[in-house]
Amino acid sequence: MGRLVRGAATEAPARPRPSRSGGPGKPEDDGEAPVLRQAAAALPGQVDSKVLGLHAAMQQLVEILVTENKALANHDFTTVQSLTETKIARTRRYQELMDGIKNSPRVLLELNNEQRGVLRTLGETLDGLARENARRLKANIEASNHLLRSVAEAVRDQQRDNAPAYSAEGMVNGPAASGRQTSVSVNELL
Repeated sequence: MGRLVRGAATEAPARPRPSRSGGPGKPEDDGEAPVLRQAAAALPGQVDSKVLGLHAAMQQLVEILVTENKALANHDFTTVQSLTETKIARTRRYQELMDGIKNSPRVLLELNNEQRGVLRTLGETLDGLARENARRLKANIEASNHLLRSVAEAVRDQQRDNAPAYSAEGMVNGPAASGRQTSVSVNELL
C-alpha cells in the first residue's frame, strides 16, 4: 500500500519561463498562463503517493507540451529538439505511473470528489495538449516532406534540362530535342 502524503508535489516540476511583453512583469497573453495555472492546481488533502506522483508527472507533461506546441507554432525547431529527451523521459514516467495505478485502482477510488476533479481537469488538459501536439507535429512533418519533394523535383528537372539530348535531326540540346532523348555512351577503350 502506498503511503498517504499531503497533496503537494514532493518534487516541484520544472516550469517554463513565460515570455515577457507589454512592459516589465506582464506576461504575454498567449493562452499559456491559464493552462499552466490550471495544471498547477494541487491535490487537496492527503492522497496516496502513487496518485501524487501521477499528478506531478501529468503537470510536467502539460508544461512540456505547452512549451513544445508554442515552439511548433513559431517554427522554433531548436526548442522542439531541446525538449525531445525530456518529453520522452516524462512520457515514460507517466506511463509507468499509469501502469502502477492500473494495478492498484483502489487508490483512485479513495479520492474525494475535489481530488478527482483536479485529476480529471488535469487529464483533460493533458489530453487536449497531446492532441494539439500530434496535429502540430504531423503538420510540420508534412510541410518538411513537401519541401524536400519540391527540392528533389527541382533538382531532377534541372538535371534533366541540362542533360545532353538528341533530336530526330541529330541536334544536341537543340530546340527540336523536346523529346529529351538523353544520350548514354560507353567508352570501349576503358
